[in-house]
Amino acid sequence: MTSAKYTPEVINLTRLRAMTDVVARNILYKVFSEQTKSRPASLPLFDYFGTKKVPVNQFKKLLNDKQTNQIATDAAGTNFDITLLFLCIQWGGSGVAARMDPKWNEVGAHYLESCLTAVKKSRNEVHHNHSLSETEFFHRTEELRFLLEKTLLLFGKYFSVPDKDISDMISTMHRDICLFRDEPLIPNWDTYKRQNLLLQKIDHVRTKGFQSLCEHYKSIDCVAPATFICNIDFKVKNIYTRIILESDANDSEENVVEYDNILDGIVYGPDDHVLLITGDAGVGKTTLTKKIMNDWTEHSSSLAQLSSYDLLLYAECRNNIIKSLKDLVTALMPKVAKSFQDNDLVSVILNMRVIVVVDGFDELNNSSRFLFREIMEVKKTHGITVVVTSRPGSVNTFMTLTTAMKTRHIKLTGIPKDKREEFVTKYFEEMKKKGVTIKDIHGLLIYLKRTAHRLSSLWHLPYNLTLVIILWIYKPDIVNGITTAPELYWAIHQLLVTKVYERLLYSDMISSFQESQLKKCIQNFINELSHEALVSLAKDDINLSMESIKRLAEVCDKLNIPTEEMTSAFLKKVTMKTPHGTVARFSFPHKGFQDFLGAMYIFRETKCEVPANTAKEVVAKLQNVLWISNVPEAIGQNILRYTQEKLENSHQDTACLLLGEDSGAKSNRIRSILDHLPETSNMDRTKYQNLFMNLIGLFHLQSADINDDLFCLEGVNVKRNIKMEVLHLLHYTGINSRGAWLQVLENVKCDEVVAAFISNKHNVFQEDMAIKDSNVFAHLTLLRALTKPVDNPFSVNVRLNIQEDMSGVNELLDEINRKTFNVKKLYLHPDFQRPDNISISEESLNRVFQRCPVEHYRGALTPKMNVPKSLTNLFVSVADRESYQHLLSVMKTFYGYL
Repeated sequence: MTSAKYTPEVINLTRLRAMTDVVARNILYKVFSEQTKSRPASLPLFDYFGTKKVPVNQFKKLLNDKQTNQIATDAAGTNFDITLLFLCIQWGGSGVAARMDPKWNEVGAHYLESCLTAVKKSRNEVHHNHSLSETEFFHRTEELRFLLEKTLLLFGKYFSVPDKDISDMISTMHRDICLFRDEPLIPNWDTYKRQNLLLQKIDHVRTKGFQSLCEHYKSIDCVAPATFICNIDFKVKNIYTRIILESDANDSEENVVEYDNILDGIVYGPDDHVLLITGDAGVGKTTLTKKIMNDWTEHSSSLAQLSSYDLLLYAECRNNIIKSLKDLVTALMPKVAKSFQDNDLVSVILNMRVIVVVDGFDELNNSSRFLFREIMEVKKTHGITVVVTSRPGSVNTFMTLTTAMKTRHIKLTGIPKDKREEFVTKYFEEMKKKGVTIKDIHGLLIYLKRTAHRLSSLWHLPYNLTLVIILWIYKPDIVNGITTAPELYWAIHQLLVTKVYERLLYSDMISSFQESQLKKCIQNFINELSHEALVSLAKDDINLSMESIKRLAEVCDKLNIPTEEMTSAFLKKVTMKTPHGTVARFSFPHKGFQDFLGAMYIFRETKCEVPANTAKEVVAKLQNVLWISNVPEAIGQNILRYTQEKLENSHQDTACLLLGEDSGAKSNRIRSILDHLPETSNMDRTKYQNLFMNLIGLFHLQSADINDDLFCLEGVNVKRNIKMEVLHLLHYTGINSRGAWLQVLENVKCDEVVAAFISNKHNVFQEDMAIKDSNVFAHLTLLRALTKPVDNPFSVNVRLNIQEDMSGVNELLDEINRKTFNVKKLYLHPDFQRPDNISISEESLNRVFQRCPVEHYRGALTPKMNVPKSLTNLFVSVADRESYQHLLSVMKTFYGYL
């Protein structure tokens, strides 16, 4: 006979018995105690049962001598085992069904009675086993865990136990089960046994964790940039359209990266690259991450190598609650996390093949910064794959936090011209399915096709295309007039204001307001909302804090307008995952929209000659005095208008004297506004780059005489020094390249002041100039503003494809000629395709050919054109015999044949 010993199978059985005899028994004891809490301490249990009309004699026949003695001597049940506790609960009757009720034998955890029966049966099964394999042990442990959690939840429901108490009981139960499962029974427990347990845990996470992640990712697998307008969202896979990705931010054709191959070259291991995907606001970074999530959950083959990962962990930098990997995995897999103690789940996951997708690095806050640093540390030690998305302005911060790590940088540049119609059609069709519209999209597609070249910098962004679709549905008459991103955002803002104005005007939610009063109330609310947008941006948060929501509510209460109606008109309600469940937050629908609102606040604050805060305070105090004094509205408005005009034309000391304060205006108005925001010490202003882009656009809009009291953009004279301050701030935030400055110039419709500022930035002219359809006027304005000679003349490449509108091209060629730049390539595709109807002036071309050493020319050739000897490549078409003879002469002269 072999000697007895603690084999792994015996140890597993011992652990499971301990779980049932201690953890499960404690839960039944809580039910028993709650059931008998009305028993006086001096009253024996049998007598108590008698008062509850329990047939005590029948009950006693079920008990053995030991159990009878226990009840007689231990009425509180302190030492009762599961079997005795179950009998007392079932026969005690208080709070549960009668002992003969079918609920006690119901299959499934639907009733407390059936759960209690299942616990008792589980105890019996365990005590009649002799051993348990590792696999069976882990499986039985998780079954017991689920059963006990359900029992506690039903216990709370049956006996009205507070949720907080039940939550604490559940946490204690999970902790105790993990301890009985994991803690060694003897000091030097064989590490081999631990390894077996680890494998079981990995298998559990691989199956249950995958299921949990899939459930969560499918619930957020949607984009809803316009939900605040029409309250809809769409599945990513239904609207996803090819997006251009370029390696190392290089726009040469050979460096274009297809979505299928973005993980190419990412070799799993500690020395592997971090994949950084950057792109401007609205280019589709979050959509791309959700596409990756969707492909992983569906085991799609569209992204090579993705299916090889056991787990995909998705982290949003905007989440200001999750600050560690433990928090993240607990939030993503709450049910699985209950099976582990402390950091055990993280340890198990790091023994698996994991890819972490970090979305919105530019929205990094104090909490997510801790999380990101931990992810990077884990990357060094365990070799997980990390994919990060960010706006370009945060790349330097990213590099600082990932020092000594290799980075593969891919730039997201938007939807290509040939795919925009597909994207718009998909989006529009989804809106039709949701019942948002029955309109025809044909007219919009014609408009987008007509402006595809000229407005390429506007329509390459998916978010902008989404917004123009919304405008086409609600306000199609204004679509043709939109040529810049600020105009597009402004039009959407007008739409939002109009919709909430009309809802309130024709509803019973407000008292009898006059139209002018309602307009003023909406304007005051937007003023506060735009301030809160800037405050949240300063705190690196797209979500509004509870304090911000409270301030907005106070404004609504003061104005006597409904808070919920106002907030839902401009904000969306989001659910954030946390380690302890979910929390609801109000959020801006898109970070680009938050930037725009923040820009609106700064725009208003810089309107006056006196400091914005001072002027605002004077008017606010005067308004309160008028209100308290019951001054008629018409007279009060005249007084306020007069005061505002005087303040705008006054010196700072006058305003300060009104408030009894010292004078001392700051010349840096915008910087002063930013410096006075909460929690902005040592603030990095690069995060305001997109806000400044919107701000410079708003300055251009106001100078175009836009003035509407409903839309809150009064036409005022913006002093030149304020506009220059914005440009200096844009430069400070990292706008250095000519391409970036051209975007600024396009946003202000080639404003001459802006062009003059840009032309004085010498680095703007230190790289070859690539002129295409979308930036003809921007380059023309920039070259006209260039008054100083360039030290090292750069080369110019002109590549035009547009057919309908060639305006500005002749003037551009004349400007290039006057500056005598080297023209490497001059590609005029429209003239090449239609040599009988050329749009470029022959005189302008000849002047360029005469003074600029053109190397490549593609276009039409006419007898009046004097082809330069500097040409090395010639691609021309001719319209008639005379032109053909001229071509033969050119070829003979330059190439020595024919």
